[in-house]
Amino acid sequence: MYVFKNISCFLVFAILISCIQTKSSAYQLVPELGDDIPDSIIQKSTTFIKSKVGEKYFKSFIKFDAVKSNFRKSYRITHPPSCAEKLKNPHYFLVYNIQIPDMGEDLVPIEFITDTLGNIISECFIDKIPTCPDTNCWSYFPVVKKADAIRIAKNEDLEEGIKDWIISFHFDYEDFEDYVWDIKTTLSRGGTYYGRGASGKGILISAIDGSVIRIYGWGAIH
Repeated sequence: MYVFKNISCFLVFAILISCIQTKSSAYQLVPELGDDIPDSIIQKSTTFIKSKVGEKYFKSFIKFDAVKSNFRKSYRITHPPSCAEKLKNPHYFLVYNIQIPDMGEDLVPIEFITDTLGNIISECFIDKIPTCPDTNCWSYFPVVKKADAIRIAKNEDLEEGIKDWIISFHFDYEDFEDYVWDIKTTLSRGGTYYGRGASGKGILISAIDGSVIRIYGWGAIH
């Protein structure tokens, strides 16, 4: 009986050790996000972006986002229909971030989808890669710097408001389909900036030529 108990305890102990080792090995084998994308796919997409913006600009301001990029066996989407069919098949979702000096730590994403060979699926691609003369963005993008955008907003009599302006740089999908400076002023406050009742005005300024795209009012209801 004593020997049997010892053998039983030994077996339980061995099983526990085996489980711990298996769990440890499994943990070590889990790849980091983005590791499921072959280097050849990343190199192909990187070469494509470099051909649009130039080598120097890419190395200085654009970085591959390994966390947000991933391989998808399939993906459900309903719009646009042409894209929906393409995403039923395995594909890569690739993200690169632009980080320009004017915006500090803020990032502007470039996103596109490729097939398993790294070819861009145009039906699912909104081209957010900067368009620059002679495919060289170094001295061109953005033409309008943050200080220029502030000056333009002041020339358009955008009020100072009751707190500092909120200034962002992003790709505008609705009015311009290119990059803009978006400057918001707060004229009334409902507790906090995004509090109920806060409101103000905003101005969209082209980052390419400095033209005023539109002046608008905003209001926070939540």
